Amino acid sequence: MTEYAVHEKLGALLAEVKNLREDFRRSDDKSDASRASVHRRMDDLVDRVGKVEGSVVQVSEDVNEMKPVTDDVRKWKLMGMRRPCGRRSRRHGPWGQHRRLL
Repeated sequence: MTEYAVHEKLGALLAEVKNLREDFRRSDDKSDASRASVHRRMDDLVDRVGKVEGSVVQVSEDVNEMKPVTDDVRKWKLMGMRRPCGRRSRRHGPWGQHRRLL
């Protein structure tokens, strides 16, 4: 090989190494952007899950407050009562008066 051919091959080799470094740099930049996007979405999901947990706790508290009333109504139905006051509410309550007027 001539000296000129060796210099030409070394120049081409250096250019390829430079291109590879540039490709690696671009790939790293894209990876950084992608990871940042994933972390941002993960943070959004964590916030949303936190809000859902708070809502579930509130709903659980509401259900626990309503449970005794629901149990009482079930007990009344099993006993055959339509209203807590029994038949009297039908005769003397606003429903009974309304029926008499018709």
